[in-house]
Amino acid sequence: MKFYQLVTVSTLTLFMAACGGGSGSSDSSTTPSTTTPTTPSTSTPSTTTPTTPSSGAPTFKIVTHSDAGFTATNRKIVVFGIPVYAYADVEDTKLTHAANIMAQYLDNNEDGVVDNPTLLAAMKANKAALYLWKTEAQQGTINAQDLGADETVPAWHTNGQRGRFDAALEEVWHVVTHSGYAKAYPTIFGETAGTSLTNAMDIARGGNFTTIPNPYPANAWYTYNDQTCNYECMAAEYIYWSMSSILGAQKNRLSEIQQEWKLNTRALVETTDTEVFSLLTDAQYAFPTVLPDGTYRSNSNSTAVDPAVSQFGIFKVLNSGTTVEMKGEISSNSLTNFNNLLANYPDIKRIEIISSEGSFDDETNLQLSKLVHDRRINIHLRDNGLIASGAVDFFLAGIKRTIGTNTKIGVHSWSDGTNQASDYPRGHANHLPYIEYYKSVGFTQKQAEDFYYFTINAASTHDIHYMTPDEIQRYGLLSTQ
Repeated sequence: MKFYQLVTVSTLTLFMAACGGGSGSSDSSTTPSTTTPTTPSTSTPSTTTPTTPSSGAPTFKIVTHSDAGFTATNRKIVVFGIPVYAYADVEDTKLTHAANIMAQYLDNNEDGVVDNPTLLAAMKANKAALYLWKTEAQQGTINAQDLGADETVPAWHTNGQRGRFDAALEEVWHVVTHSGYAKAYPTIFGETAGTSLTNAMDIARGGNFTTIPNPYPANAWYTYNDQTCNYECMAAEYIYWSMSSILGAQKNRLSEIQQEWKLNTRALVETTDTEVFSLLTDAQYAFPTVLPDGTYRSNSNSTAVDPAVSQFGIFKVLNSGTTVEMKGEISSNSLTNFNNLLANYPDIKRIEIISSEGSFDDETNLQLSKLVHDRRINIHLRDNGLIASGAVDFFLAGIKRTIGTNTKIGVHSWSDGTNQASDYPRGHANHLPYIEYYKSVGFTQKQAEDFYYFTINAASTHDIHYMTPDEIQRYGLLSTQ
């Protein structure tokens, strides 16, 4: 057994070497997923009738309509009261994908409840809507935000964020910000001059410009140059570039976008555009923290939580019946406890970690982590939370991995009682189980090796290294989808 005592706490913790990452759909994947094209829908929409949830969570049922102003389209999906329309020749898969993106922006933790009711109320009051078109003749024919079916690319998310970009991420976001945030918080996110958002934008552009400067100041990092885009349009594009970069959508696209936007990663926004980063990570506004991928998973028909049967060792089922709270170290009983939990609450989609300093049982930790990954459960480290040692391995099993504010992620070397991991040469058989585990939850060989060897050299067995924000980004601990 491998034990470790953190210098700041009294609990002995057994650990695996803290591990390294990248999202399950890695950029360097050699076998990208493929999407089989579907036949465009005709004027008769899908007739599948999902069960209507009592909580109001979207079912993504496609229905016909005769809504005023949208009669050129033939069907729609309603997402938390926001309609997403489509022309007859738009594929059902594209309509459904756009609706899922909308749902994930509005209910980012996918618990069936909108994250910001004030935002949703503003969107409804301002008649927010989106429509999908197939041919250029259909574009711009309706007074609402539009999205091209052919630029809606679900495969971008499964292909490691490579290939043609999924424009649904941008156009759906414009609906949320223009009809929502700008109206719900006009002095903060309004698109006219003098709001908190546009003041930050003026800094990013190198000055307050009502027309496109030629050239932009040398110190500008937001240099959008579309002459048809007025100041308000510039603000809408600015909040898109900022938010999408914070969420990880632009990390592979710098060469494509740098003529307009230079801060293509969360770290660059955080360190360079401090004003907008502060706005878009302010918890009171409930901005998304995970990039939508078109796979909204809420199930509002989940099993009701019985308070008498909600605690399973270090795991506690919360009232939603889809979220688990975790506090404590992983032990030999944790796998059994979690299986019992799933037997009672099969719709678990999210684990929120309060703190976990490691594991007392390497084998159980590996099996539990693989189970969580195979069940496609998301993991979030709460505000002021801490994970270390084997708990970092567990965290990396999450399909979507996010952290709150003021969190700590601690890594170090393992010991077999005689030697530390770093005493063995690179490529030694003793390193392989950890590297193979990281690969089993979606990391590439290079990602697994890079982070694994970083952790075992970051601190000795009897010490701990808390990762910096740059290291967290560099080794891909947080998901980008």
